[in-house]
Formats: sequence, C-alpha cells, structure tokens
Amino acid sequence: MNLKVLSIETLMRIPQVQQFDVSPKGDKIAFTWNKEGKWDIFVKDLKTDKIRKVTHDLESALDGVWSKDGSKIAYISDKSGNENFDIFIFPSGGGKPTRLTHDQYDDHQARWTPDGKWLIFISNRGGDNLNLYRLSLETGEIEKLTEGEEPVEIFSISPDGKYVAFVKGYMNRALWLMNLEEMVSRKIVAHPNAEVSLYENAWSPNCSKLLFTSNKNNYYDIGIYDLKTGKETWFEKSLYEKSFPVWSPDGSKIAYVENVEGNLLLKVKFLKKKETLQLGFRDGVCEFPVWSREGDKIFFLYSNAKRPADVWTVNMDGELEQLTNSLTEEIDENELVMPKFIRYKSLDGLEVPAWVYQPKTVVLKKQPPAVVIAHGGPEWEIMNQWLRDVAFAQYLVSNGYVVIFPNFRGSTGYGRKYLRLSDKDLGGGDLMDVVAAAKYLEEHGIADPNRIAIYGVSYGGYMSMMALTKYPDEWAAGAAIVGYFNWKTEFETEREYLKFYDIQKMGTPDENPDLFYERSPINFIGRIKAPVLFLHGANDPRCPVTETYQVLDIMRKYGKTFEYKIYPDEGHGFRKLENLTDAFKRTVEFLNRYLK
Repeated sequence: MNLKVLSIETLMRIPQVQQFDVSPKGDKIAFTWNKEGKWDIFVKDLKTDKIRKVTHDLESALDGVWSKDGSKIAYISDKSGNENFDIFIFPSGGGKPTRLTHDQYDDHQARWTPDGKWLIFISNRGGDNLNLYRLSLETGEIEKLTEGEEPVEIFSISPDGKYVAFVKGYMNRALWLMNLEEMVSRKIVAHPNAEVSLYENAWSPNCSKLLFTSNKNNYYDIGIYDLKTGKETWFEKSLYEKSFPVWSPDGSKIAYVENVEGNLLLKVKFLKKKETLQLGFRDGVCEFPVWSREGDKIFFLYSNAKRPADVWTVNMDGELEQLTNSLTEEIDENELVMPKFIRYKSLDGLEVPAWVYQPKTVVLKKQPPAVVIAHGGPEWEIMNQWLRDVAFAQYLVSNGYVVIFPNFRGSTGYGRKYLRLSDKDLGGGDLMDVVAAAKYLEEHGIADPNRIAIYGVSYGGYMSMMALTKYPDEWAAGAAIVGYFNWKTEFETEREYLKFYDIQKMGTPDENPDLFYERSPINFIGRIKAPVLFLHGANDPRCPVTETYQVLDIMRKYGKTFEYKIYPDEGHGFRKLENLTDAFKRTVEFLNRYLK
C-alpha cells in the first residue's frame, strides 16, 4: 500500500492560536493567530461568532491584551524577528494603533493596571538584564520598578492595582512582591535548591492570597501565599508537574493543568470540598486556563499532535465548545498520526522519555529512514501538541520516515532532579541521550541504521552539530537550524538574560575554558562525515547569525559537504509563511537527497 504524501505547503499553511485574552465583559476574545501568513491580532465576538482581524501592519503583532474597561488592546511588535519589541495600543472597536515605545530594547509582556493609567512590562532597556518597568498612558514617561542582575521572568498585577508579584532569577528563583503605592519590593517565597514560578492570573479575587508553583519536592506543586500572615500552604501536591493555577471568580475553586507524560490535563479542585474534576480532553495539551466572568466555564488553549492550537471552553459538566478553528479543510485529520510515548535507556543507562512518530502503513523492502529531532531550550519539553516541528514530523512520516523526539536530560516536565542533570554539562549527558535515541530505533528494528539524520532548532541546532562532531559515524545527514556552535562567541554576543542563564548552566569562558572548548562543535568540524544543512535568520538576537558564518568558513576549509541559507527578514524563530515553507522544503529535499 502506498503512503499518502502530504503537502509541506499545506501543512505549513495550517495556522494556530498562540495566545488569547478574554474581554472584561466576557463577550469577546482577542487572540494571536497566523492565519494570513504572519502573526496578527484577531477579535471574535462570542455573541455573533464574527471574527475580524484588527492589526494590519507588515510586521507581526503579538500578545494582544484588553484594557480593564475593554476600550483598548495592547500588543507588541518587532522588526523582522529582531525581538526588539515595541508596545502599541489601539481602540478595540477599530482604529489606528498608537506606538508607545520606539527604541532598540526588548519591551514585552505589556499588561494594563486596573485603573488604565499604566502599562507594566518587562524590558532590557538601559542595557540591563530583564527588569520591570511601567509606562504612563498620560505622559508617556517610563519608570523602572525593579533592580538587580537577576532577570524578571513573569509578573502578575493584583486586581486592586496595589501590588505586582514577580519572579526573579533562574536557578533557585524566588517570588517577590512590590507595593506599587510605596514602591517597595520584598522577597516572599523562596526555597533553597528549588525554583518558584508564577502565572499571570495568580491573585485571589479579594487580593489576599497568591497562587504559585514550586519544585521544592521535585515536581512543581501548587502553593498559596497569604499576604496577611506571610504563610504559605500547599494546595495540590502530586508526582506530576503542575502549572497555570487560577482562582475562580468566587474564590471557591482553582483550575490548573497537570503534566502526565507529555499531556497537559485540565483540572479543577474545590477548596472546601477537596473534590477534583478533570475537564476537557484526556490527552493533548491544555494551556492558559481563564475563568469566565460568571465562573461557570473555563477558556483554554488546546492542541495535540494532529490538531493545531485553538481556543476552547469547557463547563463544569465537561461540555466542550471550540471557539476558533485552525485545521483547514485541505487536511484530513485521519491522514495524520498520533505519536507513541516511550522510554528508552541512554548510553549511561539513564531512562529517557520520548515521542515516536511512525507511518501508519509501511510496505518497504527495507527498514525506513529516520530523523532524530532535538528540541530547543534546552529546558523545554516536546509534548503531545501541535508545533511547527510536529507538522514537519507529520510530513516526514507521510514520506515514509520515522521521527523520534527525545526529551533528553535537562528537559522540563519530569521533575527538578531530571531538569538539573544537565547543569554544567550541556552537550554531555544530554548528547548521549540524543545519540541513544538513534540507537533505540536501530536496536528495535524501527529504522535503517545507515539512514538516520539528526535535526534541531536553536539548542537543538547546537545538539545537531555536537552529535555530528562527537558521534560522526551515527549519522547519514544533519540539519542545524538557528543554532550556535562556539560557546565563547555565543556567550559574548547573546542577549543579557541568556548570558545570565548560561552562567548558571555552563559558568563563564574564564572559569571553565576547557569545558567551553570541549563543548563547542566548531573546534571539531574535521570529524564530521555527514552532509549538513544550515539555516539561520539574519536578525537572530539569541543565536546570532555570526555563529553559522563561522562554521561555514571552517566547513569550506575542511572540504565538508554542506548547504545553507540565511533569511534576511527573520530572527530566531521563522515567523513568515513563505520563509517557513521554504525552510522546511529545503530541509526535506536535503534529507531526501542523502537518506532516500
């Protein structure tokens, strides 16, 4: 039986919702959608079901949020992916946007204060690491709210506008509270050898308590901090990671999601009855839960490996309603495959979780080729959700490839102990896990040992080059997309918050020169045996394009086989449809040339 080959153009045209916000009256949603080839803000009227696009600039518009009176929407936009975001607002009923910042800083996560007088946001302005700022809507003046070298990651404004809670740091990060009337900050939750996280809708309705999560007990559990007593109590503890906790409007229950082997399941737990409901879907990824104003249903984002992310609602009886629809009629969902969750042994015996995509029907005279896809981050996780790399995997599977996504050591989702295994060892044990993924396919007869490629984006691009240089005999081809290849130059040129992150994970070039040398694939290009594809955005602020240019020069020097393309109007993640399609087509043609 012949496999039905999907079109890469069709797969790349499948949009997805990236983020959404419910209007104060609960009658509309604003959502970030790439339906027309780039990211824009759309608004859906929940009474009429009408959807309209409200941003029309040439550049992407991201992260649209309503003002508290519903009269305006704020969003951010940059130029050609350079991540120097500026803040814009526009009338929610329609009209021209007003640009509030105009500089070369990364201004993001702009959120309204309840009185509508300020926008609080995170920025690296002034050359600092990421800190909190607020912008006066009346005067346009910008005021710095936090100080220090540790980056501010996320914040939550209290419903009465008196406080802003935020987390600072990376490893051992803590929860802080700022009194906006007195302009004083204090640390309120911190645990040695653990991290504290915060989510946007963290406040109880009466502003007396804060929800947070912490991996103090290995897995992220949900805690409640009482502002009056200064005490913290654990609301929900389990052997699974939990995230996105949010109070119901009447304060009687809390919604959250729980990560069960790469599926984020939506749950609601009552404070007094100690009853827990699982709502929504039994698999896939539910994210960003938001209660309706009446507290009778929850808005959330949902996707799985066969379905792109859309906005849904679910009521307390489990009845679902889909509010946006991204899956186009060009694709039959039955043509797509669901991955299999597995665990395999790494080269040193560590058990590694992974997702395997296999063709539904394969009739071949020999074992199929395969692609090992290393994810970015590195502190991230491939789940049962729709991503660009998952769409790419679906295309490869329809062409007879096997695809495996290893969640190598240092990935999120499997507890703090697993997360911290890569500290001061990037490109070491996690690389063994990636190589072991290929060996798993070989040893179980799933793929042809002589036709396995390595592919990755960002940190995954780095891992691809590490695999090609350290284990050159394992690979028939490799692709390194927006990667970095020289730890020293990457450290010198990357963004401030990434430098802070790398110091925690690797130290500095002066402290650990041998480690920086040994874990830089640029120093071992001569070992490469397989052809390599390089793709990069010219405006990449995280892994500067100079990282690829350096490697190309050395690849030429050694006479290695390679192909490359630099996209002049892209940054770290390709956003424009024509560039995404071109990048994946080039990758497929490259893999077919050397694996099929």
